[in-house]
Amino acid sequence: MREFGADIDWITIPGGAFIMGSDDPALEANVHPAHRTETGPFQIARSPLTVAGFARFVKATDFRTEAEQDGWSQVWTGQIPEDVWPDNDTLWVQMEGACWHRPRGDDDVRAKALHPVTHLSYRDATAYCDWIGARLPTETEWELAARGADGRRNPWGDAPPGPADCNCAMQVGDTTPVGAFPAATSPFGLLDAVGNAWEWTSSRYLAYPIPASEEEGRIPEEFIDDMMAEFAIHAGVEDMVTEMRETGQLPQAFRALINQLDIGVIRGGSFYSNCEPPERTHVTCRVYAPRNYRCFDLGLRPARDV
Repeated sequence: MREFGADIDWITIPGGAFIMGSDDPALEANVHPAHRTETGPFQIARSPLTVAGFARFVKATDFRTEAEQDGWSQVWTGQIPEDVWPDNDTLWVQMEGACWHRPRGDDDVRAKALHPVTHLSYRDATAYCDWIGARLPTETEWELAARGADGRRNPWGDAPPGPADCNCAMQVGDTTPVGAFPAATSPFGLLDAVGNAWEWTSSRYLAYPIPASEEEGRIPEEFIDDMMAEFAIHAGVEDMVTEMRETGQLPQAFRALINQLDIGVIRGGSFYSNCEPPERTHVTCRVYAPRNYRCFDLGLRPARDV
């Protein structure tokens, strides 16, 4: 382990009680309900980990990311404005050669030293944090640091983002240097609190409100439905599964199995952000991700105990 985060600008978050999530019916079901929760004091990096910061880690440790070991990572291949529409997931591919230093498979990051590093899995993210003697933030810590304690929807307030507020929805089409959008600075001073690159948290993906012990939590219903639908397609029993979902007869054994999965949570949105319309870019947004998932808009922001 190197000196404890010596080159990281740490922000101290005092902790305490705040409102997490939202009751806004226009937002995704997994952010419901708004609920009072609390966390102890902690520190979190002012900025997402940059390419330069991750390069120092790799140089010192010879670390190879999961993308480098497997020879591929996920890249969205849209090129023209007509590709950019909500939920256009058809253009995601397993791009050979894509990794943290070749974000699109055939390029490099020599001109992107101050951009957030991407293509990192949960294992990659925790390996870096271990190296500096830190950890990933919990989902609760992340939202408090990014949102503040007053329940606002975005770092700048409750208004949806405009083009000058954050890097989202393919308006730029790539990562930008950390801090390029000052409006995306949180009340506590976090840069890029929304947009630019998704960030891993340490938390398991669970329905709100999250219990004190994650073992007591449950997977959100929409995730169970997604997994059941995928199983139905592969098994050729779509009609049967659709009827079972509609009548509330989803097999309890399947539900119990899904609830045991260790699925992670990523926060913050990105320059792609699923090409979502601006009103769906917000600090309460949460997305599930398998721990080995990596893609061209996913990185990390370390945290540590006070």
